[in-house]
Amino acid sequence: MRQSDVIPSVVADMFVTGEESGRVDDVAEQIAGVYEQEVRIAVDGVGEAIQPIFTLFVGVFVLILFVSLFLPMIHMIDQLGGQATGG
Repeated sequence: MRQSDVIPSVVADMFVTGEESGRVDDVAEQIAGVYEQEVRIAVDGVGEAIQPIFTLFVGVFVLILFVSLFLPMIHMIDQLGGQATGG
C-alpha cells in the first residue's frame, strides 16, 4: 500500500497505526471524514464559481425577452404616429 501512488503515504501510515492498535475502523472513519470535507469544500467552490456565470446568462435571457416583446410594439407606435401626422 505504501508503494502505491494512488494512496497518500499519510493515509497508509494511518492504516498501519490502526492495524497495530486494533482500531482500523476508527481510523478509516477519520480518513473518510477528512476526504468528505475536502470534497464538500471543492463542490462549494465550484458552485460559487458557477453562480456569476448563471446570473449573467439569466440577465442576457431577460434582455432578449424584453427586446423581443417591446421592439414590435415600438415599431407599431412609430407607424401609427407617422400615419396620424401624415394623413
